[in-house]
Amino acid sequence: MKTATWVAGSAIAFGLAVLAGYWVVSVLALFGAADIPLPIKIAVAAVLAGAALLLIVVVVQRLRDRKEENLEEVEY
Repeated sequence: MKTATWVAGSAIAFGLAVLAGYWVVSVLALFGAADIPLPIKIAVAAVLAGAALLLIVVVVQRLRDRKEENLEEVEY
């Protein structure tokens, strides 16, 4: 069972890495395209920056809250 879990996790990680790489290439092509209006390029950059900042804030807050968690064991 552990081998199947490892293989499935690796397949998911590989697929996500490929999709992320394709997405990065597509976004860079968007910024390099001459026929895309400047306001659209600025809007896309703002959305990406905001999403990245929000993700960072959520991760930092979760790590801070994790230090203060005092979970007790539950007996079944």
